[in-house]
Amino acid sequence: MRKIIVWVFVMGMMLSFGGCQLLGQDSLEQDSSETQEETSLEASREEEESSASEESSAVEEEESSQEEESEEQQDSSMPEEDSTPEESQESEEDSVSEEERPEESDVMQAYLDVIQELTEQYGEGAIGSSGLDGQNVMSGLGIVRLLDMNGDGIQELYCAYAQEGAAFINYQQLYQYREGEAVVIFEGAISNNGTDVSPMTELIYKGENVYLADGRPLSLDGTYLRVIQGGTEEAFRFVSGYMSDDEKFYINDEEVTQEEYQAEIDAFLEGATVVDIWYYGDYNADTGYGVDPMNLQRTQDVIAEIQSGINQ
Repeated sequence: MRKIIVWVFVMGMMLSFGGCQLLGQDSLEQDSSETQEETSLEASREEEESSASEESSAVEEEESSQEEESEEQQDSSMPEEDSTPEESQESEEDSVSEEERPEESDVMQAYLDVIQELTEQYGEGAIGSSGLDGQNVMSGLGIVRLLDMNGDGIQELYCAYAQEGAAFINYQQLYQYREGEAVVIFEGAISNNGTDVSPMTELIYKGENVYLADGRPLSLDGTYLRVIQGGTEEAFRFVSGYMSDDEKFYINDEEVTQEEYQAEIDAFLEGATVVDIWYYGDYNADTGYGVDPMNLQRTQDVIAEIQSGINQ
């Protein structure tokens, strides 16, 4: 009986120990399986993260490449900056290239043709006495001048003469050489013509330009004309309150005060050389007023210069 009890006890212990081993083995296997699954998941996550990182890097590189290409395209589409100074560009626009510049002999011949035609019609320049008060007057084609009035290197021709029936010079013309001939780009009455002030030509030398006065200068009512290619344009216009119908002062058609009026005229003439050529009155060397015989001599010198330019 005791043996049976002992045998039952031993068998119970063995069964209990075997069950524990099986449970422990199952637990170990489950833990191992879970560990392997966790390891696999972590590895999978790392691979996904690595793949995502590589894809992000590739996208960034592609975007960077696209940005560089876009910048290069923009740079290539932008015009290159001109290293030429603005003043140089303006100078090239105002001047005439060597290819376009006409032969001087051709220009002089065209101008000489004009002079000969005007001389035949109105006579040579001369100084005589007025039949009214005995004052000196200039008549005929009294004034001929070569003037590069717009700084393009090609001279214009200025002529002033007395029309038929006029006692003294009363008309002016300005010629420009264009396409093989001398073309009139301005003509009209001499400044101060028909007033109680001696008729005159007024030229303003300022910088590269020579301005021609039209109307009644002496700060009263007139315009300073600037020569452009193929014509002239108003550079400065003034009307004094003593001459306007409304007794107001105007500069370039804008109303100003009398003080502003004079200041604007002074500013325009600052640094300029004003040359007045008078056609009536006895000459006064101190004031420069009156008919100066040297102006007539200067005309003869210019005609000789034109003839010399043809013969070269």
